[in-house]
Amino acid sequence: DGAAVPAKAAFAGAPDGVAFMALAPARLAGGEFHVFSLGLEAAEAGRSLVLGWYPLPHGEEASDPDAGARRTVLLEGIETASFAYFDPGGPSRAPGWRESWHDPLLLPSLVRLQLVFVDRDRVWPDLLVRLMLDPDPTPP
Repeated sequence: DGAAVPAKAAFAGAPDGVAFMALAPARLAGGEFHVFSLGLEAAEAGRSLVLGWYPLPHGEEASDPDAGARRTVLLEGIETASFAYFDPGGPSRAPGWRESWHDPLLLPSLVRLQLVFVDRDRVWPDLLVRLMLDPDPTPP
């Protein structure tokens, strides 16, 4: 499942996944814009955390992230995963964690991923990612 990037947005977050547009590393994809998705997929033993990506043709908007996307399994044996998005707050909003994020004009300052594994002896701390933005994402 996970989130889908809506038209004219570079980031969309759901409780079960995240999707975003970004420049892929030059060594992997020539530095072109891609749509990335991170979420859970059913597997033999629980679920797997899967990264998907596909190139975004120049001048086009994101489409279905599952159509023709390349996929890489990052982790296996997951029972549940939950994503959350930290809202830094504003004049009419208190700061705090949100279950989803769909604001095309503002990005969350942090993304949190909490994992519970099928094997309860396997415990990971929450993963926190601070979003880093380039003010000018246009390739040179």
